[in-house]
Amino acid sequence: SSRRALLGWTWVAGFVGYFGAVGWLCRVGEYSGLTQPWGWVAGAVGGLTLGAYMGLYVALFAWLVKRLAPRAGGVAHAFGVAAMWTFCEWLRSWVITGFPWVALGYTQWNALPMARIASFSGVAGVTFILATANVGIAQCLTRFKAGERASLWRPLAAPAALVLVALAAGRVTTIRPTPDALSVRVAIVPGNIPQDERWDRPSLAKNLRTYIGLLETAAEGQPDLIVMPETAVPYPYLTTEDRALFADVAVRMGVPVLFGAPRVEADAATARRVVYNGALVLRPDGTFGAPYDKQHLVPFGE
Repeated sequence: SSRRALLGWTWVAGFVGYFGAVGWLCRVGEYSGLTQPWGWVAGAVGGLTLGAYMGLYVALFAWLVKRLAPRAGGVAHAFGVAAMWTFCEWLRSWVITGFPWVALGYTQWNALPMARIASFSGVAGVTFILATANVGIAQCLTRFKAGERASLWRPLAAPAALVLVALAAGRVTTIRPTPDALSVRVAIVPGNIPQDERWDRPSLAKNLRTYIGLLETAAEGQPDLIVMPETAVPYPYLTTEDRALFADVAVRMGVPVLFGAPRVEADAATARRVVYNGALVLRPDGTFGAPYDKQHLVPFGE
């Protein structure tokens, strides 16, 4: 039937689109400890499964639009369809523990006036505004195809007004001065270490020294804090000398360093080895702050 075909094709579109964003999981299996090619196969199955699952929400969106959306062409239609897309993204963010990646609103991460809306609406508010604008554009193209050239502007009026209000609100919050007492100078240190070297035991010492050089360069700008990437320092797997070398760098720089590192502990109940994906602060006196462990792990990756 036409309804079944609609759901099928929208699922395919969602699967293809989302797999483009999560397809890197295919390579995660290479570092899983499984022998090849089984590691790659496990990663590929995980990436394909996740893409297929995320595509279901695009099919759900199509079903909701077909069943519930107001008459096409009006303001209510634009807002209704945008609300349904936003709802589906929200649903995906918590069902089966949730997977909130690749939300439409994330595309505005470097468009500060629009991104500022998220400070009081969350990413869902940004998604809704963008979806409304996209519906307006789609309605405009539909009218153009139908030869209704005189009324092309009407579907764009309400979405354009919403976008302008959002940009104006974001602009006001962007230019608002920040008291000096609340300002913090933060330096970001991306190591750009290739995946096949991050967990390679012979490469650990070389990678650590790469980061130490970057830390020393960043410290020249006199930041209040230096931030390193997730799992940047495989601390449990470093030698005693390398651990001391890493701790000493903060003492020499006099700057705290926030870094990601795996943590290995023994479970109190079972005595089994448990690995956490944690974040710690290396203080200027060479001591470490209490760790914070990631609460929501990535399916198939962690």
